[in-house]
Amino acid sequence: MKEKKWCSGAGSLAVPEDIKQETTPRICCCCGKPTPDGSNYCNWQCTVDLAKRNGGRVITPNGLPIVCVRADNAMLEHEHADHPDYKFPVTAEYVGAPVELPEWDCSLKPQTQALIYTDGDVALTLYECCFTIWSVHNGLSLGGFSYWKAWRLTEESIAKIRALKPSVPGPGKPISE
Repeated sequence: MKEKKWCSGAGSLAVPEDIKQETTPRICCCCGKPTPDGSNYCNWQCTVDLAKRNGGRVITPNGLPIVCVRADNAMLEHEHADHPDYKFPVTAEYVGAPVELPEWDCSLKPQTQALIYTDGDVALTLYECCFTIWSVHNGLSLGGFSYWKAWRLTEESIAKIRALKPSVPGPGKPISE
C-alpha cells in the first residue's frame, strides 16, 4: 500500500476523510521532508523559501532577518515593518511581580515592538496591532497596550530611540506670518 503524504499548509486542499492527522506523518510544504509535530515546515528557512516561491515581498527596511511571514506571503523583519511610519524594532520586557505561568505561555516574555514615532520625550510602539506610549526618559509605559506599567523598554531600546532624531519638526510658524 502506498503511503499517503499531505501538507496541511496554506493553499492545500481539504484533507480526505481517510487521512488522520494523528497517524499520518506530516511532510514539509516546501521540501517534502518530515516536519516536527504540529508544523507545516521542517524549518524556518523552508517557510521563507515557500513564501518567496509564492511571490511574497521582502520588507526589511533595516536589513534585519525575516522574522514574520504573513498569509499574503509578505516577509518582514517585524510584523509591522510595512507600517508607513515604522522606524525599527525595540524590545519591551516585563518588570512586574513574578507570575507563575505554564511553560507554553509566552505572554510575559520580552516583546519585540515596532517603533512608530518619537519626539525625544515619548515613543509610540505597535505590537500585535496595539499601540503603547512609552517614556523615553525611563522606558516605562505611559498608556496603551502595556498600560498596567508592568512593562519597560530595555536600556538598549531606549538608547536607540534617544539616538534617533525626533520624527516630527517642532512647532510650525504662526499663521499670521
